[in-house]
Amino acid sequence: AIFFSEGQLIFSGSGYLEVDANCKAGIRSDDYVRILPKTNIYVDASSGNGIRGNDAVIVTGGVININITGTADKGISTDGEVRIDGGRTTILTSGGYEYDDDDRDYPACSGIKADSLVSINGGELNIKSTGTGGKGINSDDQIVVNDGTVRIITTGKRQKDSKGSVSPKGIKADGNITFNGGQTQVRLEGSGDGTEAIESKSEIHIEAGTVECYSYDDAINSAGNLYIDGGYVYARAMNNDGIDANKNLYLNGGVVIAEGGQQPECGIDAAEGYSAFINGGTVIAVGGGMQAISSSSKQACIAVSASLGTTVGVLDGTTAILGYTMPASNSGTSLMISSP
Repeated sequence: AIFFSEGQLIFSGSGYLEVDANCKAGIRSDDYVRILPKTNIYVDASSGNGIRGNDAVIVTGGVININITGTADKGISTDGEVRIDGGRTTILTSGGYEYDDDDRDYPACSGIKADSLVSINGGELNIKSTGTGGKGINSDDQIVVNDGTVRIITTGKRQKDSKGSVSPKGIKADGNITFNGGQTQVRLEGSGDGTEAIESKSEIHIEAGTVECYSYDDAINSAGNLYIDGGYVYARAMNNDGIDANKNLYLNGGVVIAEGGQQPECGIDAAEGYSAFINGGTVIAVGGGMQAISSSSKQACIAVSASLGTTVGVLDGTTAILGYTMPASNSGTSLMISSP
């Protein structure tokens, strides 16, 4: 790398470091990389990762700007953990994908790629990926957002051929994805199956905070159970389900607005053979189809048909307790509302 150490790399102080890497990584440690407050680091890498720590990358503070233009390269990469506790980190990736003969898949660019836990505990994280199949945050383990602000935009499309496929994702984890607080915004502007804003190959837990996402395919998708216990959740899918659990779906609290595509897509969806439960909170779900709600749910719901673009009100006598405007296009007219 341009800046390499076999031991820990710790950046501190109020200086400014600019790294222009045109062959390998910009900053790399065979141990961990840690960035402390007041530090200003800019990395431009055209043929390698931006910042790589084999064991971990820890951002305690500072201002970090990373620009990645190489094929399938990563802004921040580690075989271990990525932890962001503060500061402002901005990552841009514009490189394309490539075929890996050994793994027989298509790696693509990622803003953050970790083999272990990714935790966001504060600060500001901004990621934009414009290449085909590009991802925002990608973990082989778990992703936890406890606090801070996360903004992710991808504009790339899906690539598929006889060898395989690669799809853009905003936040993707092989393990659980958990939101305990903070503000998270994910927008996917590309099209194609698998173009999902938030995807877990295990379970998703939303406990608190704000989670807003928009995508072509499912806006929020879990391979396992999906739980929403609090916070504010807005999920908009243009061509699939707003919130999709491939096992059970539990809506227990908070405010949930889920907008799916046209028939047969739903605002909220549980897998066949599983159930959706509404036990609390305010839930608005709209789509071409409608998920049946388990009769063992603790909170009732109402289902109506409403024209696209119109506003629907729920009244307690003459007092309005809820108002919602239907999507203007690319959705269905099935509307379900549940509220205490």
